[in-house]
Amino acid sequence: MVYLQSRLLDNAVVLKHRYEKLIAKVVQNLSRELDAFSKRKWDLIFVNQFLRDVREAKKRGRKAKRHKEAQAVLAAVAIASSSRNSTVRKDAKEDAPKSSPKLVAGSSRVGQRTSLPQANDSSKSSNSKISSDKKSGSFLMPISSKENGLYCDVCMRTETLLNRIFVCYRCKAAVHINCYRNLENSIGPWNCELCEDQDISSEAATVSDKSHCNGKKLPFAQCGMCHGTSGAFRKTVDGKWVHAFCAEWLLDTKYVRGQDKPVEGTEALVEGKDTCCVCLHNVGVCLRCSSGDCNITFHPTCARSCGFYMNTKGFGTTPQHKAYCGKHSVQQKEADAQQYGPEEHTSMK
Repeated sequence: MVYLQSRLLDNAVVLKHRYEKLIAKVVQNLSRELDAFSKRKWDLIFVNQFLRDVREAKKRGRKAKRHKEAQAVLAAVAIASSSRNSTVRKDAKEDAPKSSPKLVAGSSRVGQRTSLPQANDSSKSSNSKISSDKKSGSFLMPISSKENGLYCDVCMRTETLLNRIFVCYRCKAAVHINCYRNLENSIGPWNCELCEDQDISSEAATVSDKSHCNGKKLPFAQCGMCHGTSGAFRKTVDGKWVHAFCAEWLLDTKYVRGQDKPVEGTEALVEGKDTCCVCLHNVGVCLRCSSGDCNITFHPTCARSCGFYMNTKGFGTTPQHKAYCGKHSVQQKEADAQQYGPEEHTSMK
């Protein structure tokens, strides 16, 4: 009896040692299992991020294709309109140089109105997002992209390692921070000034209730200079919204690229004075071709979408903005390349 009790005690001790070894192994493997689980979790996150980036890249590729098609159509319309304007001006000067001076002065607009049906037909066949609603005078700018790469909406340059592009979490406007506005908080999703100022959940419901008499809904925001409804917006001192790109080109003496303060000087601009040769809308403020006596006018964003030659020569203290119509863009670009050299010409912003 004592012998059996001794054997039971020995077996209990052996089992106890085995359980202790088993528990020690479990404790040792537990940390490795937790690390492996955490690694699988992050791998899954990276895979989902990669798949999301692939989907976004395909989407941008399709937008790039549509943008190129729209750009080709708009360039053809602009060239046809500019040649038609010059022909109308010549005919007006020959027919009535003295009796109808008002007609000669406004021949540019006459030529643009005569080409309106043809331009509208071309714009309908393209995939551009320009609205044909002449009452509201608003249209959507196509998203600029090339081979799935993002362009800054202000300087139209791509992303680099030292100058990355930030995309607004809500409206998807893409900008360099130093071209748009200093970044206050680098943690979390980035929102542009427009999306920061207006609460999407409440403002979108309010805006959707408003509509024109023709039943079309008002845009979320509209540039006061080109009447575009998409892009990187900046707020003016009087509470309105303008494109940062339009402000730089139309207020080159009062607006500095990347400034933190609101846009000033918009009250001095005269709206509806000229007709854009691209969108054929007599709204907002237009640039005039910088080539000599050329009187062709266009919105800055329309010129950018059509591929007109636009450069900012920052050789002095104040940068000089020059924009040219479709007729003078090619020859002026070649002239600048010969004058400043290819490297210096490429460095122009």
